[in-house]
Amino acid sequence: MSLLDIASSAFSLLSTGVQIYGALKGGADKGDSYDAAATSAYIDARRALIDARLTREVAVVEASKINRSGAEYRSAARAQFGANGVDVNSGSARDVQRDITHRAGQDAIERVLLGERQALALEDNANSLINEAGQYAAAGDNARSAGNWSAAAAAISGAGDIWKKYRAATGGP
Repeated sequence: MSLLDIASSAFSLLSTGVQIYGALKGGADKGDSYDAAATSAYIDARRALIDARLTREVAVVEASKINRSGAEYRSAARAQFGANGVDVNSGSARDVQRDITHRAGQDAIERVLLGERQALALEDNANSLINEAGQYAAAGDNARSAGNWSAAAAAISGAGDIWKKYRAATGGP
């Protein structure tokens, strides 16, 4: 076996090592990238769920303010009727007060329903993000697996190349 044959085999071995490292590193890097995307999607999903809860809570608080404002407006109307000598417990004065209370109650319910619709949209978004995160995690596993298989293929190919050079140099079968 000549020095040139030994050098050629050494370079083949070095090339195989670089190919193996590159395949493993590339698979790991892609896997890490997908893992980061999955983590980001999970964080966004968690944020959307928190926002959904807060949206519901804010809607209830705003509905309470609407009801309170309606009660204040009703009281002001009642006081105005009373100041003008109108019986506040009968007729049109009573109807106006009922209407004020009814409209405030409707506005409060509509605010709660709007908050619920917004929260449901946020929860749908969170579910989509959770699904997306799972897909990213699977893609990361697949990238690492592909890197491992590429490294194994490079090792087998390199071993075959070195074996072929060895057989040629020694005159073997």
